[in-house]
Amino acid sequence: MKYIALPALCLCLMLSTKAQTLFTYGKHSVSKAEFLTAFNKNKIETNNSSQAIHDYLNLYTTFKLKVQAARDQRLDTLHQIKEDLKNFRIQVQDNYLNDEASTQSLVKEALNRSAKEMHVLHFMAPLESEPQAEKAINYIYSQLKKNRKDYENIIDESKKIAPANFGDLGYLSVFSIPYSFENTIYALHVGDISTPQKGSTGWHIFKLLNERPNQGKWKVAQILFTFPPDANSETRTAIEKKADSVYKLLQNGLPFDEAARQFSEDKLSYALGGELPVFSGGKYDTDFESHVFALKEDGSFTKPFQTPFGIHIVKRINQIPYNGADNLSLEYEIKQKVLKDNRIQSSKEKFFKQIATETERKETHAVPQDVLFTYIDTIMAEPSMKDVSRFPISNKKLISFKNKSFTGTDWLTYVRDYGINSGLNKSDNGKALWKKFVDQVTLDYYKEHLEDYNQTFAFQMKEFEDGNMLFEAMEENVWSKASLDSAGQERFYKAHAKQYVWEKSITLTSFFSADEKELNNARTMLLNGSNWRLISTDIPDVYADSSRLELSQISGVANPTEGEVSEIKKNLDGSFTFYKVWKVYPAGEIKSLEDARGSVINDYQKELEDQWVNQLRKKYPVKINDAVLTSLLK
Repeated sequence: MKYIALPALCLCLMLSTKAQTLFTYGKHSVSKAEFLTAFNKNKIETNNSSQAIHDYLNLYTTFKLKVQAARDQRLDTLHQIKEDLKNFRIQVQDNYLNDEASTQSLVKEALNRSAKEMHVLHFMAPLESEPQAEKAINYIYSQLKKNRKDYENIIDESKKIAPANFGDLGYLSVFSIPYSFENTIYALHVGDISTPQKGSTGWHIFKLLNERPNQGKWKVAQILFTFPPDANSETRTAIEKKADSVYKLLQNGLPFDEAARQFSEDKLSYALGGELPVFSGGKYDTDFESHVFALKEDGSFTKPFQTPFGIHIVKRINQIPYNGADNLSLEYEIKQKVLKDNRIQSSKEKFFKQIATETERKETHAVPQDVLFTYIDTIMAEPSMKDVSRFPISNKKLISFKNKSFTGTDWLTYVRDYGINSGLNKSDNGKALWKKFVDQVTLDYYKEHLEDYNQTFAFQMKEFEDGNMLFEAMEENVWSKASLDSAGQERFYKAHAKQYVWEKSITLTSFFSADEKELNNARTMLLNGSNWRLISTDIPDVYADSSRLELSQISGVANPTEGEVSEIKKNLDGSFTFYKVWKVYPAGEIKSLEDARGSVINDYQKELEDQWVNQLRKKYPVKINDAVLTSLLK
């Protein structure tokens, strides 16, 4: 079964919002806090926050109506939905097994650090040359403290003691490097040099060259001209002239995306009009970023500039300024990174102490510890023992929680399994093993009742379940209904046929092959009058497909003529293709139902969905609390 998982609820300060009711639907209600957590996770960056809240409120009320309809249909009792929820719980619960106060402190620290980007030099002496490595790094440190900046010379001198190296790390930000190094770097002022620091692979020194405000997020497109590895000066000059020529074409009005598709040698972006993934400072080469960050307006583009990767022309598409202080989406994003980073370990240690209190754990002392420990050797001596319920302590309650107890059987089972899986280390005396057991059962109990202790987790589980039920309800009431209802499709098409109009289009046959030589033979046969169907039969490695397509659906076909046979072109996947145009149609012809069926089904689904939602709004009337909504808009 497919399912939709609504994104995890925002782990943010909004959880402290009082449980004010924002809207009701029928006898059900949604609090301001619930709405805000969902909104802050799913919102799109915009300058009109009030409109964004209004738009999302409409979406969220509709979502709640659909989910309630699914609950009334008892879709939450479906076996697959229960299994999906169980598996999702396993996936996400570890994110909540930490001390929240410590975690929030780490989040705040990371959020503060995210406001700055640090330009750092790194010096290192590998540990394999110890103890000389420490001497080498100390020599480097002594020379840097003398304000020497001939770094290559310093490294050459230190190599007489032990291997060493240095590099310019460019601009770094939070999470760019291991946490211990991050702490070192963010404690420096511009010009400062860190004292030698020992890591797992070597001795390290960091020098802070500069710092700058976070440059925000950038969306750009590029045209890249690369140099062959063995390019001589003549070849490089020719490529530079080509870049200048393309730059002039752009200045004269050639669309940037068209130029990228035609000229760019960036294999990952040229087919997308040169568009690169959204990035923040420190992602790319420092020279590349400096040229990008100098662009002041959307739509502007750089002059050709060179980096180690080639010659670039970059267009600014848009830029979202950094707004860490008030950006709840960023806070959520950073918290997710903190939970996956090694810095969370200190928080986890505090967490174990916290949950012992929260779960009201009590050790009953029904069995003296020295008696408990006497069974360790007995169990360890017989690791294959299956029945551990026959001992005098087996039924004794050793640890209790609010609604569950752990007995001597649980203790003996733990000892047996620990011996099988880990072996009893010399350091694992009775007290150490008992502590591990107590911690383990406490954690197991806490995880089993996590919804009772963490509201955010409870919200996330509910949203996931709601998302899955929404999918089932949409499948039943909209998607399958529209896809299978051919009579309904035909009725809808007849009522709306005029909106399904062909743009300028052509019928063409496209020929494909991984073998350029065989495809060239096929092209020759076609030019000589062979039937296109027979060609793909006579040449097994050549495949043909004939269809009618709008020009907007076809890349590289601008002004087709009837009878035209294109040249062979290499595709991104390494295969080859060419096409023949049979007929050119002007825009304006109404499509047949068969030609428009995909669009008809989509539009019919929308109509069915609108009808269903209207029914739900009558069944569960929505009432907005205007006072609470106004407080959101401030």
